[in-house]
Amino acid sequence: MESNKAKLVQGKPSTAIISMMAPMVIGLLVMIGNGLVDAYFVGKLGYAQLAAVSYAFPVWFIVSGIVMGLGVGTSSLVSRAIGSDDRNSVTEIATHSIILAVLTGFFVILAGLSSIDSLFGLLGANEETMPYVQEYMKVYYWGGLFMTVPIIGNSVLRALGDAKTPSVLMAMSAVINAVLDPILIFGWLGMPALGVQGAALASVIANIIFLIASLAVLIYRDRLIQFKNHSTKALFNSWKKILHVGIPAIASNLIAPVSSALVLALVSSYGQAAVAAVGLAGRIEAFIIVLFMALGGATTPYVGQNFGAKRFDR
Repeated sequence: MESNKAKLVQGKPSTAIISMMAPMVIGLLVMIGNGLVDAYFVGKLGYAQLAAVSYAFPVWFIVSGIVMGLGVGTSSLVSRAIGSDDRNSVTEIATHSIILAVLTGFFVILAGLSSIDSLFGLLGANEETMPYVQEYMKVYYWGGLFMTVPIIGNSVLRALGDAKTPSVLMAMSAVINAVLDPILIFGWLGMPALGVQGAALASVIANIIFLIASLAVLIYRDRLIQFKNHSTKALFNSWKKILHVGIPAIASNLIAPVSSALVLALVSSYGQAAVAAVGLAGRIEAFIIVLFMALGGATTPYVGQNFGAKRFDR
Protein backbone atom coordinates (compact mmCIF):
# COMPACT_ATOMS: atom_id res chain seq x y z
CA MET A 1 0.00 0.00 0.00
CA GLU A 2 2.56 2.48 -1.27
CA SER A 3 -0.01 5.26 -1.46
CA ASN A 4 -0.60 5.03 2.27
CA LYS A 5 2.48 7.07 3.14
CA ALA A 6 2.57 10.67 4.25
CA LYS A 7 3.68 12.67 1.20
CA LEU A 8 3.16 16.18 2.53
CA VAL A 9 5.42 16.17 5.59
CA GLN A 10 8.68 16.70 3.72
CA GLY A 11 10.10 19.32 1.39
CA LYS A 12 9.11 22.97 1.16
CA PRO A 13 5.56 23.63 2.42
CA SER A 14 4.82 25.88 -0.54
CA THR A 15 5.92 23.18 -2.99
CA ALA A 16 3.74 20.58 -1.28
CA ILE A 17 0.67 22.82 -1.35
CA ILE A 18 1.20 23.88 -4.98
CA SER A 19 1.67 20.24 -6.01
CA MET A 20 -1.77 19.57 -4.55
CA MET A 21 -3.36 22.73 -5.94
CA ALA A 22 -2.28 22.45 -9.58
CA PRO A 23 -4.18 19.25 -10.46
CA MET A 24 -7.20 20.47 -8.50
CA VAL A 25 -7.31 23.74 -10.47
CA ILE A 26 -7.28 21.79 -13.74
CA GLY A 27 -9.99 19.41 -12.55
CA LEU A 28 -12.20 22.24 -11.31
CA LEU A 29 -11.78 24.23 -14.53
CA VAL A 30 -12.86 21.22 -16.57
CA MET A 31 -15.87 20.63 -14.31
CA ILE A 32 -16.98 24.27 -14.45
CA GLY A 33 -16.39 24.35 -18.19
CA ASN A 34 -18.64 21.32 -18.49
CA GLY A 35 -21.35 23.30 -16.71
CA LEU A 36 -21.13 25.92 -19.46
CA VAL A 37 -21.30 23.23 -22.14
CA ASP A 38 -24.38 21.85 -20.41
CA ALA A 39 -25.98 25.30 -20.36
CA TYR A 40 -25.09 25.86 -24.03
CA PHE A 41 -26.89 22.75 -25.24
CA VAL A 42 -29.88 23.18 -22.92
CA GLY A 43 -30.11 26.82 -24.03
CA LYS A 44 -30.63 25.58 -27.60
CA LEU A 45 -33.96 24.14 -26.41
CA GLY A 46 -35.25 27.52 -25.23
CA TYR A 47 -35.05 29.95 -22.33
CA ALA A 48 -37.67 28.04 -20.28
CA GLN A 49 -35.55 24.89 -20.35
CA LEU A 50 -32.42 26.86 -19.46
CA ALA A 51 -34.32 28.53 -16.61
CA ALA A 52 -35.36 25.09 -15.32
CA VAL A 53 -31.73 23.94 -15.22
CA SER A 54 -30.77 27.28 -13.63
CA TYR A 55 -33.18 26.58 -10.78
CA ALA A 56 -31.37 23.29 -10.24
CA PHE A 57 -27.96 24.99 -10.00
CA PRO A 58 -28.15 26.31 -6.39
CA VAL A 59 -29.87 23.10 -5.28
CA TRP A 60 -27.00 21.11 -6.77
CA PHE A 61 -24.55 23.39 -4.92
CA ILE A 62 -26.41 22.84 -1.65
CA VAL A 63 -26.21 19.07 -2.04
CA SER A 64 -22.56 19.32 -3.07
CA GLY A 65 -21.85 21.60 -0.10
CA ILE A 66 -23.22 18.99 2.30
CA VAL A 67 -21.28 16.15 0.71
CA MET A 68 -18.07 18.20 0.44
CA GLY A 69 -18.43 19.11 4.11
CA LEU A 70 -18.47 15.40 4.93
CA GLY A 71 -15.46 15.10 2.64
CA VAL A 72 -13.62 17.74 4.68
CA GLY A 73 -14.30 15.74 7.85
CA THR A 74 -13.11 12.57 6.14
CA SER A 75 -9.99 14.22 4.73
CA SER A 76 -9.11 15.66 8.14
CA LEU A 77 -9.25 12.25 9.82
CA VAL A 78 -7.52 10.30 7.05
CA SER A 79 -4.70 12.83 6.63
CA ARG A 80 -3.99 12.84 10.37
CA ALA A 81 -3.95 9.04 10.41
CA ILE A 82 -1.57 9.01 7.43
CA GLY A 83 0.69 11.55 9.13
CA SER A 84 0.90 9.42 12.27
CA ASP A 85 1.48 6.26 10.15
CA ASP A 86 -1.68 4.61 11.51
CA ARG A 87 -2.57 2.57 8.43
CA ASN A 88 -5.30 0.54 10.10
CA SER A 89 -7.17 3.74 10.95
CA VAL A 90 -6.77 4.97 7.37
CA THR A 91 -8.52 1.89 6.00
CA GLU A 92 -11.18 1.96 8.71
CA ILE A 93 -12.03 5.65 8.25
CA ALA A 94 -12.00 5.38 4.46
CA THR A 95 -14.40 2.43 4.54
CA HIS A 96 -16.71 4.06 7.07
CA SER A 97 -16.77 7.30 5.09
CA ILE A 98 -17.86 5.45 1.94
CA ILE A 99 -20.71 3.81 3.86
CA LEU A 100 -21.72 7.27 5.10
CA ALA A 101 -21.57 8.52 1.50
CA VAL A 102 -23.93 5.74 0.37
CA LEU A 103 -26.45 6.62 3.09
CA THR A 104 -26.15 10.31 2.20
CA GLY A 105 -26.80 9.45 -1.44
CA PHE A 106 -30.01 7.60 -0.59
CA PHE A 107 -31.09 10.55 1.56
CA VAL A 108 -30.52 12.92 -1.38
CA ILE A 109 -32.68 10.71 -3.61
CA LEU A 110 -35.57 10.41 -1.14
CA ALA A 111 -35.53 14.02 0.08
CA GLY A 112 -35.05 15.40 -3.42
CA LEU A 113 -37.78 13.43 -5.18
CA SER A 114 -40.32 14.18 -2.45
CA SER A 115 -39.74 17.95 -2.47
CA ILE A 116 -39.44 18.95 -6.13
CA ASP A 117 -42.72 20.86 -6.43
CA SER A 118 -42.55 22.59 -3.04
CA LEU A 119 -38.85 23.48 -3.19
CA PHE A 120 -38.74 24.78 -6.74
CA GLY A 121 -42.07 26.52 -6.25
CA LEU A 122 -40.41 28.51 -3.46
CA LEU A 123 -37.53 29.33 -5.78
CA GLY A 124 -39.96 30.81 -8.29
CA ALA A 125 -40.54 28.10 -10.89
CA ASN A 126 -43.94 28.70 -12.52
CA GLU A 127 -46.28 26.79 -14.81
CA GLU A 128 -43.96 27.53 -17.74
CA THR A 129 -40.79 26.10 -16.22
CA MET A 130 -42.03 23.63 -13.56
CA PRO A 131 -42.66 20.79 -16.08
CA TYR A 132 -39.05 21.10 -17.25
CA VAL A 133 -37.82 21.27 -13.65
CA GLN A 134 -39.68 18.03 -12.91
CA GLU A 135 -38.31 16.34 -16.04
CA TYR A 136 -34.76 17.34 -15.14
CA MET A 137 -34.76 16.74 -11.39
CA LYS A 138 -36.64 13.42 -11.42
CA VAL A 139 -33.74 12.00 -13.38
CA TYR A 140 -30.97 14.07 -11.80
CA TYR A 141 -31.82 13.17 -8.20
CA TRP A 142 -31.40 9.47 -8.98
CA GLY A 143 -27.76 10.27 -9.58
CA GLY A 144 -27.38 11.38 -5.96
CA LEU A 145 -25.85 8.07 -4.90
CA PHE A 146 -23.42 8.13 -7.82
CA MET A 147 -22.32 11.67 -6.92
CA THR A 148 -21.82 11.38 -3.14
CA VAL A 149 -19.54 8.34 -3.14
CA PRO A 150 -16.98 9.72 -5.66
CA ILE A 151 -16.84 13.11 -3.92
CA ILE A 152 -16.00 11.56 -0.56
CA GLY A 153 -13.76 8.98 -2.25
CA ASN A 154 -11.80 11.83 -3.83
CA SER A 155 -11.46 13.43 -0.39
CA VAL A 156 -9.82 10.22 0.83
CA LEU A 157 -7.37 10.23 -2.08
CA ARG A 158 -6.46 13.89 -1.52
CA ALA A 159 -5.91 13.15 2.16
CA LEU A 160 -3.24 10.68 1.05
CA GLY A 161 -1.53 13.49 -0.87
CA ASP A 162 -2.81 12.28 -4.25
CA ALA A 163 -4.47 15.20 -6.02
CA LYS A 164 -3.81 13.95 -9.55
CA THR A 165 -6.10 10.91 -9.50
CA PRO A 166 -9.20 12.82 -8.28
CA SER A 167 -8.59 15.51 -10.90
CA VAL A 168 -8.25 12.94 -13.68
CA LEU A 169 -11.47 11.26 -12.53
CA MET A 170 -13.28 14.61 -12.39
CA ALA A 171 -12.06 15.57 -15.86
CA MET A 172 -13.04 12.16 -17.25
CA SER A 173 -16.55 12.52 -15.83
CA ALA A 174 -16.89 16.04 -17.23
CA VAL A 175 -15.75 15.02 -20.72
CA ILE A 176 -18.15 12.06 -20.77
CA ASN A 177 -20.97 14.37 -19.67
CA ALA A 178 -20.13 16.92 -22.37
CA VAL A 179 -20.01 14.24 -25.08
CA LEU A 180 -23.31 12.67 -23.99
CA ASP A 181 -25.15 16.00 -23.66
CA PRO A 182 -25.95 16.66 -27.34
CA ILE A 183 -26.46 12.96 -28.06
CA LEU A 184 -29.15 12.59 -25.41
CA ILE A 185 -30.63 16.10 -25.58
CA PHE A 186 -31.08 16.29 -29.36
CA GLY A 187 -31.23 12.59 -30.23
CA TRP A 188 -27.99 12.26 -32.17
CA LEU A 189 -26.65 8.88 -33.37
CA GLY A 190 -30.11 7.37 -33.47
CA MET A 191 -30.86 8.04 -29.80
CA PRO A 192 -34.26 9.48 -28.80
CA ALA A 193 -34.31 13.26 -28.24
CA LEU A 194 -34.87 13.60 -24.48
CA GLY A 195 -34.55 17.37 -24.06
CA VAL A 196 -33.73 18.47 -20.52
CA GLN A 197 -34.09 14.86 -19.36
CA GLY A 198 -31.20 14.06 -21.67
CA ALA A 199 -29.01 16.62 -19.91
CA ALA A 200 -29.86 15.08 -16.55
CA LEU A 201 -29.31 11.54 -17.85
CA ALA A 202 -25.91 12.53 -19.26
CA SER A 203 -24.92 13.73 -15.78
CA VAL A 204 -26.16 10.53 -14.15
CA ILE A 205 -24.30 8.28 -16.61
CA ALA A 206 -21.10 10.31 -16.19
CA ASN A 207 -21.46 10.04 -12.40
CA ILE A 208 -21.97 6.27 -12.61
CA ILE A 209 -18.70 5.93 -14.52
CA PHE A 210 -17.09 8.34 -12.02
CA LEU A 211 -18.33 6.10 -9.18
CA ILE A 212 -17.02 2.88 -10.75
CA ALA A 213 -13.60 4.42 -11.45
CA SER A 214 -13.35 5.89 -7.93
CA LEU A 215 -14.22 2.59 -6.26
CA ALA A 216 -11.76 0.74 -8.51
CA VAL A 217 -8.97 3.05 -7.35
CA LEU A 218 -9.93 2.87 -3.68
CA ILE A 219 -10.53 -0.89 -3.57
CA TYR A 220 -8.06 -2.38 -6.03
CA ARG A 221 -5.25 0.12 -6.50
CA ASP A 222 -4.90 1.57 -3.02
CA ARG A 223 -6.72 -1.20 -1.09
CA LEU A 224 -8.35 1.35 1.19
CA ILE A 225 -11.88 -0.05 1.26
CA GLN A 226 -12.35 -3.30 3.18
CA PHE A 227 -15.71 -4.41 4.53
CA LYS A 228 -14.43 -7.08 6.92
CA ASN A 229 -14.08 -6.86 10.70
CA HIS A 230 -15.85 -3.52 11.23
CA SER A 231 -17.89 -3.25 14.42
CA THR A 232 -20.98 -1.07 14.68
CA LYS A 233 -19.31 0.81 17.54
CA ALA A 234 -16.26 1.64 15.40
CA LEU A 235 -18.53 2.68 12.52
CA PHE A 236 -20.50 5.17 14.61
CA ASN A 237 -17.32 6.42 16.27
CA SER A 238 -15.84 7.22 12.85
CA TRP A 239 -19.04 8.97 11.77
CA LYS A 240 -19.04 11.01 14.97
CA LYS A 241 -15.49 12.19 14.27
CA ILE A 242 -16.26 12.94 10.62
CA LEU A 243 -19.34 14.97 11.57
CA HIS A 244 -17.43 16.82 14.32
CA VAL A 245 -15.32 18.44 11.60
CA GLY A 246 -17.83 18.08 8.77
CA ILE A 247 -20.83 19.89 10.26
CA PRO A 248 -19.05 23.28 10.62
CA ALA A 249 -17.67 22.80 7.10
CA ILE A 250 -21.19 22.07 5.82
CA ALA A 251 -22.52 25.21 7.50
CA SER A 252 -19.81 27.26 5.81
CA ASN A 253 -20.38 25.58 2.44
CA LEU A 254 -24.11 26.33 2.49
CA ILE A 255 -23.79 30.11 2.82
CA ALA A 256 -23.09 30.76 -0.88
CA PRO A 257 -25.66 28.38 -2.46
CA VAL A 258 -28.42 29.40 -0.05
CA SER A 259 -27.70 33.05 -0.89
CA SER A 260 -27.79 32.18 -4.60
CA ALA A 261 -31.13 30.43 -4.14
CA LEU A 262 -32.57 33.52 -2.44
CA VAL A 263 -31.28 35.76 -5.24
CA LEU A 264 -32.79 33.41 -7.82
CA ALA A 265 -36.15 33.53 -6.03
CA LEU A 266 -36.07 37.33 -6.17
CA VAL A 267 -35.00 37.37 -9.82
CA SER A 268 -37.86 35.03 -10.76
CA SER A 269 -40.29 37.93 -10.25
CA TYR A 270 -38.75 39.51 -13.38
CA GLY A 271 -39.55 36.48 -15.51
CA GLN A 272 -38.10 33.11 -16.39
CA ALA A 273 -35.78 34.57 -19.04
CA ALA A 274 -34.10 36.56 -16.25
CA VAL A 275 -33.68 33.34 -14.24
CA ALA A 276 -32.00 31.69 -17.24
CA ALA A 277 -29.62 34.65 -17.59
CA VAL A 278 -28.69 34.69 -13.89
CA GLY A 279 -28.16 30.92 -13.91
CA LEU A 280 -25.76 31.22 -16.84
CA ALA A 281 -23.93 34.09 -15.14
CA GLY A 282 -23.54 31.97 -12.01
CA ARG A 283 -21.79 29.25 -13.99
CA ILE A 284 -19.36 31.78 -15.44
CA GLU A 285 -18.82 33.37 -12.02
CA ALA A 286 -17.62 30.02 -10.66
CA PHE A 287 -14.36 30.45 -12.61
CA ILE A 288 -13.42 33.35 -10.33
CA ILE A 289 -13.16 31.23 -7.18
CA VAL A 290 -11.32 28.22 -8.64
CA LEU A 291 -7.95 29.13 -7.09
CA PHE A 292 -9.51 29.65 -3.66
CA MET A 293 -11.38 26.34 -3.88
CA ALA A 294 -8.16 24.55 -4.85
CA LEU A 295 -6.21 26.23 -2.05
CA GLY A 296 -8.82 25.18 0.50
CA GLY A 297 -8.82 21.63 -0.85
CA ALA A 298 -5.01 21.44 -0.69
CA THR A 299 -4.66 22.94 2.78
CA THR A 300 -6.78 20.36 4.63
CA PRO A 301 -4.66 17.27 3.79
CA TYR A 302 -1.43 19.25 4.17
CA VAL A 303 -2.32 20.44 7.67
CA GLY A 304 -3.76 17.05 8.60
CA GLN A 305 -0.71 15.03 7.59
CA ASN A 306 1.70 17.39 9.36
CA PHE A 307 -0.52 17.51 12.44
CA GLY A 308 -0.61 13.71 12.56
CA ALA A 309 3.17 13.55 12.11
CA LYS A 310 3.56 16.17 14.87
CA ARG A 311 5.35 18.46 12.42
CA PHE A 312 3.75 21.53 13.98
CA ASP A 313 6.59 23.72 12.68
CA ARG A 314 5.25 23.20 9.14
